Formats: sequence, C-alpha cells, structure tokens
Amino acid sequence: MAWGTVLMGLYQAGETAFPIALGLIVEHTMRHRSPGALGLSVAALAVIITTVSLSWRFGMRILQKANTTEAHRWRVRVAGAGLQPVARDVDLKSGEVLTIATEDADQTADIIEVVPLLISSLVAVLIAALALGLADLRLGLLVIVGTVGILSVLSVMSKRIGSSTREQQARVARAGAKVADLIIGLRPLHGFGGNHAAFRSYRRVSTDAKHQSVTVARVGGVYAGTALALNAVLAAAVTLTAGWL
Repeated sequence: MAWGTVLMGLYQAGETAFPIALGLIVEHTMRHRSPGALGLSVAALAVIITTVSLSWRFGMRILQKANTTEAHRWRVRVAGAGLQPVARDVDLKSGEVLTIATEDADQTADIIEVVPLLISSLVAVLIAALALGLADLRLGLLVIVGTVGILSVLSVMSKRIGSSTREQQARVARAGAKVADLIIGLRPLHGFGGNHAAFRSYRRVSTDAKHQSVTVARVGGVYAGTALALNAVLAAAVTLTAGWL
C-alpha cells in the first residue's frame, strides 16, 4: 500500500507537471529556436509521459492487489465467524452473513484504494498551488482556498451517501436472508400452499432494497456532478484571475 501511494503520487505529480513543462517549452525553447534545446525539451516531455504511464500502471496494480487481498481476508473472517460451532451473540441470519461476506467485504476493502488516491490528489493540488504561487501568490492562495471549500462541501454531502449506503446494505442483507429462509423452507411451503405468500413477502423486501439502491445511485450521481461542477468553477476562477492579473 505504501508503494502504491508513492507511485500514485508520482503519477499525479507527472500529470500536473506536464502542462507546466509544456508551457515553459513554448515560452523559452520556441523563442530561441535552438535545435538542441528543443531536443532536450522533447526528451523531458518523454520522461514525464513515461513516468505518468508506468507509475499509474504499477501503482494501480499494487493497490488492486492490496484491495482484493483485503477483501479476501474479510470474507474469510466473516465465514470463519459464521461457521463457529458456538453461536455468537449476533442477530444475523445466514443470508445476511452471506451479504456481509460478499458485498460488505468488498466495499470495506475499497478504503485500501481511497486513501492512496486521496494523498496523491493532494500532491497534485500542492504542485499546482506552488506553480501558480510562483507566478502570483494570489493564484496559489486561490487554488488552496478553493480546494478547501470544495472538500468542505463534498464532506457534508458524503455523510448523506454514507447513511444511504448503510441502509442499502441492510436492506440487501434482509433480502438475502429472506431468500435463504425461502430455500430452506421451500418443501414445507409447497406442502401447505404458502409459497405464494412467501414470494409476495420476498418481493416486498426486494423492492425496498431496489428503491434504496436507486436512492444511493441518485445521491452518488449528485455527488459526482457537484464535484465536477465545483472543479470546473475553480478552474474557471483561476483562469479568469490569471488573465486579469
């Protein structure tokens, strides 16, 4: 995970440095029209592009491996707890345990990728703020203040996503438990004709889970759209401020 964080930080640094290097090449190299300087500039761009490509490739490979390993570890722990001969003090049915061992384990392991990507994004922000601050201190401050504002807004919205996701997982778990109960009692249900009522009961639970999943998707879409819009506003503000200065 540490090496993945380093490589993703290197990737973000290269992505941020590329337009800066391109601007410096246009400003200085093209002015003097020196073939040697132009060749050196092209080589520097090639190094940056190679760094971006390789750091992303190997960084994401490390993070994906860590993610899948962590998810596997959680699934094994949940399965081990469910197979204990002594009943644990938990109010969970077999279907709910199955949901926890699959979907919940995968979502919990995603933190392995979230933290390195967050750190690498902060690296990109710092490099951009430093580069703009060297040109004009007000531009660097605008980037930092704007980034803090965006993160504050998204932090408030993420609480809503967290609560909706927890409710979604709970409803999916209840639907899984209902399926497990139906399968176990399928023969007795057919015997006394209760299969239709059991199916209607499951359909209600499954519909609740579906509606909650749609709600989570809608909230996630609003979150992603808001993030893109705020980033666009910040980029426009920096561009207009740079033109005004």
